[in-house]
Amino acid sequence: MKLQHITRAEVEAICHIADLAKHYPTNRSKQPPILPSILECADTAALDRAMTTGMPPARINLVRHIQALTPGAITELALLCWLGRGDASIELLRPHAEHTYCPTLPYYLADKPLLGEYLRTGINRLNSKLS
Repeated sequence: MKLQHITRAEVEAICHIADLAKHYPTNRSKQPPILPSILECADTAALDRAMTTGMPPARINLVRHIQALTPGAITELALLCWLGRGDASIELLRPHAEHTYCPTLPYYLADKPLLGEYLRTGINRLNSKLS
């Protein structure tokens, strides 16, 4: 399986930004649950405010870089994250990732303190499978 929507350079750029952001806590445990506020969001700006409230600027920067990618690239980024985390095989993760894309996926990914490590491991596993 080859990546079709994201380049290795884009993955490496996200890894670098994620490495900078991992030094800042997500602060999610100190916040009230965000699910009700997400369900009440009337538009993407309201969703963004709900999802970034209390988020450190370094993590918001990471969210913005992920959001700048195409939906297909964000889906492949999630696939690499889960592959690198060891959740399942690439054959199982590909269809799951394709059905999981939603507007909150960039926030979910940015909330992972080890995102850079997961992505690097995922791309290495993918490359070894292709060899």
